[in-house]
Amino acid sequence: MTTETEKPKLIDRLRNEIRVRHYSIRTEHSYCQWVVRYCKFHNLRHPEEMGAPEINKYLTHLATDRNVAVSTQNQACCAIVFLYKHVLGKDPGDFSDVIRAKRLKGQNTGPQRRGAVTGAILRSGVRNPIRFLGNGYLGGA
Repeated sequence: MTTETEKPKLIDRLRNEIRVRHYSIRTEHSYCQWVVRYCKFHNLRHPEEMGAPEINKYLTHLATDRNVAVSTQNQACCAIVFLYKHVLGKDPGDFSDVIRAKRLKGQNTGPQRRGAVTGAILRSGVRNPIRFLGNGYLGGA
């Protein structure tokens, strides 16, 4: 518990800024976890003392050493940028030379996957895929 003379902790300030902007509770949890991981990666240094080189090093670490997905690296980047812009009131600087995570070849990326499922059903010899899908396959009625 903080007193009136004590400044709130960084995570409490982060949570407050997220709530003021009506972000999802899941986003709040995720952003807090990314900020904690970022600080731990830099041996618990306060983000006030760090800037673009440290952000660059952390995001590059995620892509090269941890082999995270593109969306995971983007989420970490968004959390850190949010921290610097809205909580610390600092420009995070230019960290455009970050090594980006690579999308895997053949990675399922959304709606086109449904077409692949329908194609597989047709290739298996089903004459009416709509009726087939309606009989409980893929959650149909």
